[in-house]
Amino acid sequence: MKHKRLVLVPLVLVILGAAGIGWYLYQANQNSSNGKIEGSGTIEAVDLNISSRLSAEVKAVKVREGEHVKKGDVLVVLDDSILKDQVAAAKAGVEAAQATLDDAQTNSEKKLAEAQLQQAKANLSMAEIQASYAIIKSPIDGSIISLPVLEGEVASPGSTLAVIGKTSELDLTIYVDEKELGRVKIGDEAKVEVDSYPNKHFKGKVIEIASEPEFTPQNVQTKEQRTNLVFAVTIRVDNKNGLLKPGMPADAILMSGE
Repeated sequence: MKHKRLVLVPLVLVILGAAGIGWYLYQANQNSSNGKIEGSGTIEAVDLNISSRLSAEVKAVKVREGEHVKKGDVLVVLDDSILKDQVAAAKAGVEAAQATLDDAQTNSEKKLAEAQLQQAKANLSMAEIQASYAIIKSPIDGSIISLPVLEGEVASPGSTLAVIGKTSELDLTIYVDEKELGRVKIGDEAKVEVDSYPNKHFKGKVIEIASEPEFTPQNVQTKEQRTNLVFAVTIRVDNKNGLLKPGMPADAILMSGE
């Protein structure tokens, strides 16, 4: 009788273990078949590089790193002394061309003078546009991520003067198992949650799906799951209310398949 009890105990444990595994597999199947794909990541700003269109000395840097700016705020001022001279010369050219047209007598002289006037006006317009490039303004509302220039430095065409993080929209990258990737499409809607606002959902949409797989990043999921091949999926999150901040951990639910 004693031996039967000893045999019975391991048998019960085996049955309970099998039942537990069966329940786990059932739940996993339910989660994968309900049309939702879940993932976690970190909220990131959508960076915008502001570049110089001129070769000129940096006369003033009007903002600081971390400062919030509005669309149209002045960020950097470049030396425009040469540009102002060019505008003045172009204006003089327009005046001279107009005077020539006024003094023209024959039709051929008038046609030539009119062509010269149009060219002079085009030169003035170009000079004014070039001069406007000396005042670098923010094209969006956002936060200054970095300012890689100092007053007195010479900016060259294409060099970065400021990096702005767009705050009205943020990005969240999650990683989707390759078995689920076929259910994810550009434009799919997503619900995003953060710990700071446990009862609030933020709307998002899938904007990018990686074309090549990678191993799950080391800071995501368990050691076993990090050996899986996954695809990075980027979600653009609506943040017009400004509640979300770059660096916040977030969870996302893709509504793919619903």
